[in-house]
Amino acid sequence: MDSDIKILVVKYITGQASEKEADWLKAWMKESPENEAYFAELYETWHNTLITGHQINTDKAYAEFLSRTGQTAGPAGSTAAGITQLWRRIAAAAAIVLCISAGFYYFTRLAGNESEFTVVNVIKGSRKQLLLPDGSKVWINAGSTLKYEKDFGQTSRTVYLNGEAYFDIAPGLKKIPFMVKTKDFIIRDIGTIFNIKAYSEMPVFEATVLEGEVSVEGKFNQKAKSAKVFLKRRQVLKIDIGQQSGDVAATVQSKSIEADVPVRIQQLNPETEDQYIGWKDGLLAFHESTFEQIANDIERRYNVQVIFENEDLKDFKYSGSFRSVNDVTTVLEIIKKTTPISYSISGNKIIIKGNN
Repeated sequence: MDSDIKILVVKYITGQASEKEADWLKAWMKESPENEAYFAELYETWHNTLITGHQINTDKAYAEFLSRTGQTAGPAGSTAAGITQLWRRIAAAAAIVLCISAGFYYFTRLAGNESEFTVVNVIKGSRKQLLLPDGSKVWINAGSTLKYEKDFGQTSRTVYLNGEAYFDIAPGLKKIPFMVKTKDFIIRDIGTIFNIKAYSEMPVFEATVLEGEVSVEGKFNQKAKSAKVFLKRRQVLKIDIGQQSGDVAATVQSKSIEADVPVRIQQLNPETEDQYIGWKDGLLAFHESTFEQIANDIERRYNVQVIFENEDLKDFKYSGSFRSVNDVTTVLEIIKKTTPISYSISGNKIIIKGNN
């Protein structure tokens, strides 16, 4: 990797690059997956190693940077020395801001209760659009909860999600990474539009990237430490948390992670896109989905309870879409035309039966 590019990457991720340098680097990143992966790796290094336990640790951050780029600190006048000087200037400037931020963080977090958070609950049968303090837009699906600290955008940009949400991240604030924390995984944004589906009661986690890139970090193997994968534009990550599958590996950017749960990474096709993000526009879409998966979406969308008279009925598969259908009966009648089922409704309970 050219040393000038290494310096430019560091300047960009720390907000020191000029507009011309930033434009050139963005074009360079688009040239190859390797370039994107290199940028993403250094981006993570900056945010993960500069602060450890809310303590400023510039030496560790710089050592990590050298390790990642395969360099050692060089003598005066050398390229490595130039990087050293640049890093020290960046770290000194960051330390002033981060010391203030860390102090304020400790002050507010000592309370340690829900009063320090803004909590958005979206009941079943509804959806909500939200504008976060940093300008990021969030669409929240039915039966979901989104939580963030009241000083969001000042010391952190972390949201906590139980359910499903579509994120359109505002540009800027590169020094404060945007993160989504779910029950099992942490998603870090690298300038993107993405959808996360992570209902705590459901055994499936999904991350869909529309623009840009995200990293997903968590325990893919119960015996190993946390691992991380990067998802690029128009990729979908599916993790079946509730299943154990032995030797399963997901390969991303020439790296593999060993997992004991089914992990799948696939391209997002135009034909199936609505299945992952159509909900925010009022669309119910399914592609070879099991009736059990469909029932889960129906329960959240229409605030009903679906009961299967026979467990085998859960395995029926269906493909189709419903746009702005306000009546659950209409959805069931359409499904019934191509699926061997019948149903009865009692209050908010829907009982699914098989055709004899």
